[in-house]
Amino acid sequence: ITTYTTDEAGLNPEITGYQEIVNRKYDSKHNVINQKVLNYLDDTKAVLLDAQEIRTLSYDVRGNAEKQMIATYAEVDGNGDVVDVSILDCKEIINDNYDPLGNAHTVIIKKYLNADIADVAGVNDGEITPSGYSDIQIMKNYTFDNRGNVLTQDVYGASGELTSGGYTA
Repeated sequence: ITTYTTDEAGLNPEITGYQEIVNRKYDSKHNVINQKVLNYLDDTKAVLLDAQEIRTLSYDVRGNAEKQMIATYAEVDGNGDVVDVSILDCKEIINDNYDPLGNAHTVIIKKYLNADIADVAGVNDGEITPSGYSDIQIMKNYTFDNRGNVLTQDVYGASGELTSGGYTA
């Protein structure tokens, strides 16, 4: 995926981002459950911004992601596999209380300092196990525009275990 930015007149497009996405595994409804995303500064791939290993653990009946684990790394090796010691963070994301338009009214993000990724059929292609709990953010989203962007929300954060509205983090 190549991202371009233009000037104010919508002219002179300039590449401002480039992603390579590897979808490794799908569930029975064709939802991606295991993927790797490499984010580069541009399409020369000379500067890696980060690499993400993403596991989507559950989807609702409409195909909206309910629970994800995302481990983000600063480096990849010559084969494009993440370098374990370069981990930046790991996030467990829970999206809940979807409306009929697919907007999540509750989002919980638990951040961890480390993660281990199991090797199944290849390198770093299995389950992500986080460790070193860091903090939590809970977002209550109230209104959205017609494209699903949040317009009003409350954001709560804590660096310890938190219980709120039936959620225990």
